[in-house]
Amino acid sequence: MDVERESRQSGDADSTLAATTQALLDEGLTAELVEHASVVVAEQFEEQLGSDATLAQEDLRRVLQQATQFEAEDVSIVVRAVFRGSADTQMPVRDVLEFFFDGAASRSLLPAKDANDLLAEERRCLSERCADAARVFGSGAGRAETATLVPVILHVRQVAQQLSDGLCFLEAMLQEQVIAAIGKVVSPQDFGEYMLFHNRTLFRPEFAPRAFCYAVRRSMRHAPEGSLSINARGSAGKIQQPISTLVSTTEVGHLMSFPLGASVQVPFTGERHVHAACLHSFSSDMGAELSLQARARQFCSMIILVGRISSATTFEPQYASILTNKDDLTVPLDLATIPSPKEFKDAIASLSPEQQRFAKAFREMQLQSTLFAVLVVQIKPHLERVLGLPAGALTKELELTQDLMELFIDYQIPSDLLACTSQELTADAKVSTVRSAVKAAQQTVKDGIRCELEEAILKGKYELAQEQQRTRQELEVERRRCADELQNLRDMFTAERDTEEEERRREKAISDIWAEGRRRLNELEAAYVAKRDFSTESAQAHKSALDRIAKETEENVDRCVNPDVFACMEDAVCA
Repeated sequence: MDVERESRQSGDADSTLAATTQALLDEGLTAELVEHASVVVAEQFEEQLGSDATLAQEDLRRVLQQATQFEAEDVSIVVRAVFRGSADTQMPVRDVLEFFFDGAASRSLLPAKDANDLLAEERRCLSERCADAARVFGSGAGRAETATLVPVILHVRQVAQQLSDGLCFLEAMLQEQVIAAIGKVVSPQDFGEYMLFHNRTLFRPEFAPRAFCYAVRRSMRHAPEGSLSINARGSAGKIQQPISTLVSTTEVGHLMSFPLGASVQVPFTGERHVHAACLHSFSSDMGAELSLQARARQFCSMIILVGRISSATTFEPQYASILTNKDDLTVPLDLATIPSPKEFKDAIASLSPEQQRFAKAFREMQLQSTLFAVLVVQIKPHLERVLGLPAGALTKELELTQDLMELFIDYQIPSDLLACTSQELTADAKVSTVRSAVKAAQQTVKDGIRCELEEAILKGKYELAQEQQRTRQELEVERRRCADELQNLRDMFTAERDTEEEERRREKAISDIWAEGRRRLNELEAAYVAKRDFSTESAQAHKSALDRIAKETEENVDRCVNPDVFACMEDAVCA
């Protein structure tokens, strides 16, 4: 009974919903719904059907067919879009209204009638301004059309500025909303972390991007010789992390080669990994800086070659390095972006045919040498092959391996002098033979070093004797120069001393002359007073005698001031 009652109530609800839908069709509300004419229609739908009512796909299809002239296929596309492709046959009316009216956001939109009124008012105002300009400046032929261009151009500029301001406001508002929703400003590193998260959910595990970090080892039974990775340096305070790449791995590829010189080609094969990476950058931030990092463990060694793949069988190395005993190599990678095919086609569209051919040929050359490649060569397996040892013979021979590396790298010893050429010996016997050859080579090297040291000592002694002789000669020349300078100083000192003594004698002579002149004046004055003859003749004679004595004194002083006269006076005095 309960089941029948529930089915009866469900049928009554469906019949009520169908009747309400038919009433909406009769009132013409569905046309306004499809045309987004007014938000009031949505409210009327909610009042008629109720906020908790549901709408079936067939009812929505019938409403759209009645309200529009769409084909049945187009109506079906709209219905599938409303129901989001789900298999549900019922959907709440509120969700249907949100699909057409975009929820509450549509309530802030300007109605179409008001927008049309504003556009009509704008057109009327622009027409009036054009008419005023034509009336004021349109007295001549063609001046009316020219005058109307000014208000039109000013209006267009104002509209463009308002459009730009509106778009900038919308962008700023959206940016603030996104930042508020996320909680931070997204950087290229943050976007890269999101892509890692997205790729984990998008790809299957066997196809998911993996970190570019590999352990260099001979096989899974051997310990790693070192590691190779491409790291991205993030913002300050973050640790460098390997980049994530899509990888295609080939265990044994076809034979390739790389040149060691103009006449030597080295073939190689082995495990190969082809990587593809998607790097992210913004206009304000160029993203992370990449670097190739290779490390070698203690008592391990390997060769790293960095270059490009020029063809399917050729690797062109540009840089190479030997890593041994905890060496750490970091190579910054300077990436350059070439135009995409569409950008390249648009760029050469305006060029001449000759320039286009040259640009295409140059781009073809770029595309052939843009594949970055890193080749890792393990040294120990190749040492075993070169020396005629079985595979794995040098795995535990640490001292022998280090001696071999020293002889090959530092002294460039030919491998033929150390190799075991006998194929009948056992593995241990071959190792012993190589060890004996290494000891002999080391002894030869030591003897050579000792001879070089003896020669260097003899050469040093000879150079030291030459240097000492040259130093003694330089010291003798310097001693003579110093003696000459000292003699010159002595002569200068003697001359200065003689000059000072002569000056003192001259000053003494002048002092004596002045004293003698004063004495003679005093005697003449005393005789004049003692004579007690104060007549005119006596006074004139006394004055003449005073003048004569003063003149003689001055002449004697002048003679002393003149060096030549003073020397003659001294000679006369001495004589």
